[in-house]
Amino acid sequence: MAPSPDSIRNFNGPLREGDLSPLGPRCREVLLTSPLEDRDYRRLGALIAEQPRVLLRVVSPQITDLEFLRFFPALRRLHFDLFGLRSSDGLQHLSPDLTYLGWGPTRSGRLTMKVLSRFVRLQHLNLETQQRDLAVLGELRQLRQLSLRSVRIDDLSILLPLRKLRRLQFLLGGSLDLAPLAAMKQIESLALLRVRGLADLSPIAEMTGLQELSLHDLPKVASLPPMSRLARLRCVEIQNLKALVDLSPLAEAPALEELRLFAMRHSNREALAPLLARPNLRQGLFLLGTDAKNADARRRYDHRELPED
Repeated sequence: MAPSPDSIRNFNGPLREGDLSPLGPRCREVLLTSPLEDRDYRRLGALIAEQPRVLLRVVSPQITDLEFLRFFPALRRLHFDLFGLRSSDGLQHLSPDLTYLGWGPTRSGRLTMKVLSRFVRLQHLNLETQQRDLAVLGELRQLRQLSLRSVRIDDLSILLPLRKLRRLQFLLGGSLDLAPLAAMKQIESLALLRVRGLADLSPIAEMTGLQELSLHDLPKVASLPPMSRLARLRCVEIQNLKALVDLSPLAEAPALEELRLFAMRHSNREALAPLLARPNLRQGLFLLGTDAKNADARRRYDHRELPED
């Protein structure tokens, strides 16, 4: 669904007087696409201070530092895509009460992240390409959602202090050793997307709080972990796991209700049989590479014996 016209306000300097009208109660995002004069930054900061839950999204090739954030002391939600960013020091101007931060890719990928330690109430972090000072992630004890894109963490144990973390996503990069995740039983949603070197998913078998699991484009994964202990797992999505043949561990998940299989050309009738026979599977989407396979899977799924309500 497209956002309503008044939910996003676009500011592209230089600003005119009429551009700085109140944001309005439906405004959810302020988009900044070019640098402003200090006077206009200050006035825009004052507008956001009236609605601190508004997201400030900064997307501009001309902005190379974050010093303008000194005009936004009340900001609670920030996302920046600044490929030419040279320093992250400007984040120190923000309130420790920041709850959402999206840090887009930068040219170097080596900017310091130590400044993040001041955001003691941060709940949601999206991080791309950064590799320096990753240990600071373990200090963000209020995090509930963490998404890492093109970020390689050699030792996931730095995440163990995040006892409130519920949603974790790796996209490109990630880690080759998932062993520490076995201790993170509070995680409810795990997504592993295009982590090319990842082969061993066995630690997932111990993540007993898991409710949603997404596995996309993992060419070295040849087997799924046992899932009999994942009593809360209700939704699984698997896409393009070329080395994976045996899907039977999915049938062990007691609460599995929703299954989505995409680009699984090598999956045959026998591999799908234990899954399609599950009466508790409420939603199934099967895109297996050919119309014949898709139709066969759909037919068997639709003609299962369902439990009585």
